[in-house]
Amino acid sequence: MKKALHITSLLFAAGILTAIITTGALLFAMFSTTGDQQRTEALFGGVVFETHPGAAGGVEATMGIENPFVILGVFAVCLLFCVLFDRIVRALARRRRYLLQQQSSDAHGRADGTDATAPHPDSVHAPRSTAPGRPVDAGRAPSTGSARA
Repeated sequence: MKKALHITSLLFAAGILTAIITTGALLFAMFSTTGDQQRTEALFGGVVFETHPGAAGGVEATMGIENPFVILGVFAVCLLFCVLFDRIVRALARRRRYLLQQQSSDAHGRADGTDATAPHPDSVHAPRSTAPGRPVDAGRAPSTGSARA
């Protein structure tokens, strides 16, 4: 049930994004139509806005979907974007939970039996090396390589 709700929410989000993009394209076509008898297509021919002279000197306007396959393509791209965004958010949440779990296990003692107050090998306090295999001497600062003796 949870998975079906999740898929439904992704489809709904993609549908909302598609509606926003289609409406924006239609508004673009509307405002870029300048003449009394003109046909303007937008969104790669997906939506159309057409004006023509009407009765008593007025202007009649029609709008609609010209090619539904373009709209379906936009929906597919929006769905792909929503799925990728969801995957990234879930991975970051999983990573955050893992780091919080590690932090809490470090605060209560390590699982491997070592002392929790000792620095972790990957911590900032571990000795660093200037190059692979060359440890830094703890008594002096690392050389920059400019002065040779």
